[in-house]
Amino acid sequence: MESELPTSSDSQTVDVVGFELHNDCLDDIPTAKDPIIGTEGSLKSRLVQKIYQRENQQVKLLLQAYDRLKNRQTPEFILISGPCGSGKTQLAKTLSKAVHGDGGMLLTGKFDPLRKPEPYKAFVGAFTEYASLISQNQQKLDSARDAILAAVGDGAGVITNMIPALEGVIGRRRVAKMNKRGAISSFVFVFQMFVKALGSPEHPLVIVLEDMQWSDPCSLDLLTSLITDVDNKGAVFIGTCEENLPSDSPLSSMLRKLEDTCGVKIVNIQLENFSSYEVQQILSHELQLPQDQISELAEVMLAQTNGNLFYLTEFAQWLEEEQLLKYDQSLMQWKWDKEEILLTISCSCVGDFLIDKLERLPPIVREVLTVASCLDSVLDEELLRVILDFDVRPSLEIAAEHGFLVADGRQQTFSFAHDVMQSAAYAKIPLNNRNAFHLTIGRKMRMGLDPSELEKHIFTVVGQFCLSADIIQEEEERVEVATLCLHAGRMAAKSSTFRMASVYLKCGIQLLGPDCWREQYDLSLQLHNAAAEMALCTASYSEMDDLLNAVFKNIHVFQDRMQAYATRIFSLGVRDMQQQAIAEGQDVLKQLGERIPEHLYTTRLLREMARVRKLVRGKSDAMLMRLDSLNDPTKLAALQILDLMFLSSLIARPTFVPFIILKMMKLTLQHGLSPWSANSFALYGILCCKVGNVDEAFRFGQLALQLLEQSQRREFLPRVYAAVYGKKISLEKPKRCLINQFPL
Repeated sequence: MESELPTSSDSQTVDVVGFELHNDCLDDIPTAKDPIIGTEGSLKSRLVQKIYQRENQQVKLLLQAYDRLKNRQTPEFILISGPCGSGKTQLAKTLSKAVHGDGGMLLTGKFDPLRKPEPYKAFVGAFTEYASLISQNQQKLDSARDAILAAVGDGAGVITNMIPALEGVIGRRRVAKMNKRGAISSFVFVFQMFVKALGSPEHPLVIVLEDMQWSDPCSLDLLTSLITDVDNKGAVFIGTCEENLPSDSPLSSMLRKLEDTCGVKIVNIQLENFSSYEVQQILSHELQLPQDQISELAEVMLAQTNGNLFYLTEFAQWLEEEQLLKYDQSLMQWKWDKEEILLTISCSCVGDFLIDKLERLPPIVREVLTVASCLDSVLDEELLRVILDFDVRPSLEIAAEHGFLVADGRQQTFSFAHDVMQSAAYAKIPLNNRNAFHLTIGRKMRMGLDPSELEKHIFTVVGQFCLSADIIQEEEERVEVATLCLHAGRMAAKSSTFRMASVYLKCGIQLLGPDCWREQYDLSLQLHNAAAEMALCTASYSEMDDLLNAVFKNIHVFQDRMQAYATRIFSLGVRDMQQQAIAEGQDVLKQLGERIPEHLYTTRLLREMARVRKLVRGKSDAMLMRLDSLNDPTKLAALQILDLMFLSSLIARPTFVPFIILKMMKLTLQHGLSPWSANSFALYGILCCKVGNVDEAFRFGQLALQLLEQSQRREFLPRVYAAVYGKKISLEKPKRCLINQFPL
């Protein structure tokens, strides 16, 4: 199945298109040497310090906004905008001292500049960092675990499913099933509670979300809910983005919504590139030379950097590395040769010195960086080893020495020093070969990872295939990848990342092609049903209708249509088309062999209640709790449809409700217990209460609670509790006993 990518005659790209390197290349990796970058005496480090000291006004604005936000005086969102490389993230990190002084934490998360469909990427990165930091202190770890579990309860599984690193804080947790109705709001509520558990005005939590121009809609929705949560005191959110966002971009839409609809103040701190005069001032100060003597050097630096902070510091480092700018001890001053610098640089465009810098790395190091650029800004060393099939640690260390990567000693990881570095490495892949390159990476991960590791990296693996789906030719491979897409979609749905789940599922459908129903019936059905549910959860009703129509058009076995029927009935209720939902439900019930009376007379209702009482007669509580499990798929489907019809009937046709409850009770008593039994018992208790049978109402209310506890089906908990406690079933019998004990 595997094939290497074709090579190119282009000298700048020939060594990164394929993955195979000869063994003798491995011997050519240079050994680590004393770094000249990042030291206190280097021009780069002095420029960084000088330039950041210059940003006094921006730092002042940032500190003022932080002081307001940590006490939640007003709902605000801090947005730092500017050109790529202008120092936005570094400016945000100047808050570290103030945050740590307040006993808080500053976390950073980054969105992917390559737009790979990975849900909540920046949030996952930020809270992965939190898990690493908090784990270093056992007392803080214990306190965090208690606070999180107390806040999110059964929702802990959703949080750990989204952020696996948190299992190290709160342990592995089961993902509680969420009902489709309000699934997104349920997830948002759990996440809001999670964030509130971590921060307070006394211990603020500052979360910096980098590169928000690449953010996914799921993340923007979640961020909006967190910013506008008035009870979320102590959490401060800072975003960074590039300037001149398109007005129709998701981020622009979110910012308008925050300001216009939610009343949130946007604190926009703008950074700019340095002017020619400012570059001369900086160089004159650091090189201790008059401005007229450094004008030529300033001219070259401005041409190569456009006054960009990142490029200025990197270019200064490159000049020192290449000995093009050096300190002459005999003359006690810095020396350079403009012509020599220009000859050394291959082109004259902004940032082209980085191309030269990258080209001077050993081929094997360039290849590691290129593959890494396709995956993430934070490098996974083991994943790179699986893809490249050799130890990448020496290459990573060399790349770090030359400023392309930075090492995190605490987490023992490497990450790209900047987006520009990642983009430069990615640009080494010829445009017409990028799909093939991503496909090769996906194949190597799919074949090289064991099942547990494949599960861990499922979004990364499927993301590579989503970028290369158009060029997968072999039918067998297309089916295998489509199956992975289905699995990734279901995992994303468990984390309530429904939009991302939809991307994976639609990619799977695309891979199967137009003959999918004939060639891959079961897989096609699962993908279409799952994709329709995700479209429902994201209110993409037109897309949902198209997917469901495809199911109804191609599926002729009634039982295989059931999930599609359930989704459509549910969607009709959500869209406030209650009468249509009821009618659709009645039609499906008829096909299942179950009927509800068309004409609803009181005598018919009393007759149905008598039939249910007859079925209950002679059965103790213990006998009811020990009823067989209902395994008949037809009866289970009928219960599901009745449950969906109940909500619509309650709103639009209340006289229908008692007949639905009684039908659910009859199915349970005649055929056995099911996931809907606890709800059926609770609703039957309400019905008994309505006709004055308090003892029976209390009995079935208690049975409903016991069944709920026994089944652990938490998605029914709100409805059972509402029926038992909201209608005061649990209090009716004690109240009557009290009245009888103390007669007037």
